[in-house]
Amino acid sequence: MRINPTGNSLPSDIKRLDSKGPNGQSVSRADASAANVSTSATSIQLDSIRELSQVLEQAADVRESVVEDVKLKIQTGEYLTKEAALNTARSILDL
Repeated sequence: MRINPTGNSLPSDIKRLDSKGPNGQSVSRADASAANVSTSATSIQLDSIRELSQVLEQAADVRESVVEDVKLKIQTGEYLTKEAALNTARSILDL
């Protein structure tokens, strides 16, 4: 066994048991473990956000089936009634 006389530097293959925080103060194992869990949870959240973003990018901005349905109703005159006009007016005025 070799004793390091300076006490400050350790060989690169030896890990310290007393972790140091960003301000140089000792951090307990529990604190270090909590930081790792928090980082892991953040990583999982970022992965979920990336997956959802990909799904949204692949989704169509325009629902073609709805557009085709409305076109058909316009062509057949279904929207050219007094009732349709009143429903449209109510929707516009939030009644």
